[in-house]
Amino acid sequence: MGEQGSGKSTTAEALRRLIDPNGCNLRGAPKTVEDIFVAAGQNHAVCYENVSHLAGPMQDALAILSTGGGFAKRQLFTDSEEHVISVRRPGW
Repeated sequence: MGEQGSGKSTTAEALRRLIDPNGCNLRGAPKTVEDIFVAAGQNHAVCYENVSHLAGPMQDALAILSTGGGFAKRQLFTDSEEHVISVRRPGW
């Protein structure tokens, strides 16, 4: 948290390039809780920029992401199969 021009995004992008280079080092705010866990399942670090507000469930998901936890959802086209994403990732 800091004022405009203080280097928040630049620092986060530099850390991301060092730890886990990606074509999209800084992402926009996630739209769903599932988006947070999918991104974390595919990346070592999840970095969001220009996030001015997050709903309660999204805040909870980021807390779970940083301490370790998971997201489970019924697998498509099945009645009893479940797809689980279990992660523990740093988030900036």
